[in-house]
Amino acid sequence: MNADVEYIACSLQTRSEIVVPIMRGARVFGEIDIDSDVPAAFTAQDRRFLEEVARILAAKFV
Repeated sequence: MNADVEYIACSLQTRSEIVVPIMRGARVFGEIDIDSDVPAAFTAQDRRFLEEVARILAAKFV
């Protein structure tokens, strides 16, 4: 069961997901969206890593 009734999984096997926006200021360029079939698969360390990746990617957009 999903916590959010409006949540739509990309796969029936999805048990956890992490989504990090790629943005600079208020402008959103995209997102990093990773699914896992393992419940609670992502840690705070994963989130910090992906936020840094998103920051680097955002700096590349014109």
